[in-house]
Amino acid sequence: MVIINFNLKKIMRKQKGFTLIELMIVVAIIGILASVVLTSLGKARSKAKDTAVMSELSGLRASAEIYATDNDDSYEGFCDDTSIDQVDKDTCSDDEGTWAAYKAFNVPSGDYIGYCVDSTGSAEKVTTALASGDTVCPHGQQGGGQQQ
Repeated sequence: MVIINFNLKKIMRKQKGFTLIELMIVVAIIGILASVVLTSLGKARSKAKDTAVMSELSGLRASAEIYATDNDDSYEGFCDDTSIDQVDKDTCSDDEGTWAAYKAFNVPSGDYIGYCVDSTGSAEKVTTALASGDTVCPHGQQGGGQQQ
């Protein structure tokens, strides 16, 4: 028994560090884990940007009502008003009695490609973009969009 312990101590003294293969395996595992984390962060960033779009466009409703109050209950010219220029929108259309605004999502979510708000109180994810000149969101196209 003593001889076996002596031989094990000799062997253990010779192997003080890790082999190159062991180190390469650890680096590969860390690389794989890092890529998984970075992929998840990218999706979270896209969702955050889309949530910001939804929030900005929903805020337009208050701006539109203030605009209409200041302009004899008319929305005409609302989309050209400089006070809403900072809101990032792809399409905004207005006439005397109605208005609508649309912004595409950064990364489409399922069937939904963007978000639309209008003067009827609608604020929802939509599957079709708002056409230029349309002053009502494309209802019936949203497939059960989120109401806010």
